[in-house]
Amino acid sequence: METVVLPVLDSCDDCGACCRNFVGTPFEKSDIERLPEELKDGVRQEISRSVNNDEPRDCIWFNATTKQCKHHEHRPRVCRDFNRGEQSCINARRLFDVSG
Repeated sequence: METVVLPVLDSCDDCGACCRNFVGTPFEKSDIERLPEELKDGVRQEISRSVNNDEPRDCIWFNATTKQCKHHEHRPRVCRDFNRGEQSCINARRLFDVSG
C-alpha cells in the first residue's frame, strides 16, 4: 500500500488532530503554575483522572465543533512545543483523515 504524502498546512484552523487521541493528559504539574486561577482546578482534576488511564481521548480543552483549543493562550507546554508539519502532526492528521 502506498503512503500518501500530506502537504504541510498553512494553518491549524479546521484541523485539531493533535488535540485528539491523548493517552493520559497533555498537562504537567508545571503547566498549572502559569494558568489563571479559574482554570487550575479543572487541570488538576484532569491530571488526577489521567493517572493509570491508558484510554486515548481528546484533550479537555479541545472544542470538537470549532476544532480549536478553548484556552489556546494557556495551552500546555507539550502543545506549545508542537510544530505544524512535523512527523507527529502528519501522523495525527493521518489518524483523523485531515488531508488539508
